[in-house]
Amino acid sequence: MHVTVQRAHLPLRSPLRTARGTLRWRKVFVLRLEVDGCVGLGEAAPLSAAGTEGSAVTEAALQTAVGLLQDGVLPLSPAGAWEEPLLGALGGAPAARHAVDGALWDLAARRSGRPLAQILASTSADRVRVNALVSGDDVAAAASLAAQQGFSVLKLKVGARPLEEDVARVAALRASAPDALLRLDANGAWASPQAALTALQRIGLERVDAIEQPVSPHDRVGLAWLRRRVDVCVAADEAVLDEATGLRLLEAEAADALVLKPMKLGGMGPCLRLAEAAQARGVRVWLTTTIDGAVARVAALHLAAAIDPPGQEAHGVATGSLLASDVASTPEPIDGFLTVGSAPGLGLDPEALRWPQAPPAGAPAAEASPE
Repeated sequence: MHVTVQRAHLPLRSPLRTARGTLRWRKVFVLRLEVDGCVGLGEAAPLSAAGTEGSAVTEAALQTAVGLLQDGVLPLSPAGAWEEPLLGALGGAPAARHAVDGALWDLAARRSGRPLAQILASTSADRVRVNALVSGDDVAAAASLAAQQGFSVLKLKVGARPLEEDVARVAALRASAPDALLRLDANGAWASPQAALTALQRIGLERVDAIEQPVSPHDRVGLAWLRRRVDVCVAADEAVLDEATGLRLLEAEAADALVLKPMKLGGMGPCLRLAEAAQARGVRVWLTTTIDGAVARVAALHLAAAIDPPGQEAHGVATGSLLASDVASTPEPIDGFLTVGSAPGLGLDPEALRWPQAPPAGAPAAEASPE
């Protein structure tokens, strides 16, 4: 067995402004696991403000993981058997766990000769519906372009600007993409459930598919209160701190939907189990990235195909266009869909990865700039 970890810095094409800060670049770590000539890839993209550990903790945890893998502490089979010992060893480092878990799943799928989605679930989709994240100052132009490209669901960050600006930006979005559904993501910005209700009343709910995390991630009661007072899907995002809190949200009937971030939840298993529990209760589920690199995005694409084989949701896994450089090239959305592909595992060539250089001196730290 041969295990390596490589670091890359991925600048965004333009800063992404959210209620939790401004994201300018991403630091990612790619773990490569080679066993008998077969290679599995996994990625850690830490972002502490989005619920993961910071990059220094990630790096140290990955070095611990390398030792665990080389010592045979983590079982390679059956698929998923490594999850419990991995959680025990790296419990406080979900991004690092995501990298190890992803590499092991990729390795297992490549060994089976099947795409990852097909070993994650007995039935999986061939392609996944995705939303477009509309950002920048000219939302009208961005929304018009996304609509022309075939996206039927557009996502807009709200709460980072004065309410009057949000009202105007959503109105511009509606006017520029009259056939698209809108998802509004507040990242927990509004100060109280009443403030969230007031903001939504001002913005209006015409063609709004969902509002993501309108209140503080720690206010489960407030989330449930708002859910009973607005005629729109209220989605818990940052409130899904881990698998246990996700289950508590379901038990409390606090949200109409769960937004799952594999990087934050530490791998495939928690996402699969939460999706199954939510869907059994009639609660919607979709995946989003934390503006990750190519390895993590493709893994999230396969996971979305596994948890949503009917293709009922638009998932936030088409974020590669936000990056100016990346570790690998990935498929572009066509008419609002990403194709999963039929190649074994993730379908990425381990020998073709690229390693973009570090950002200029003085650039803000990635973990200080949340999604």
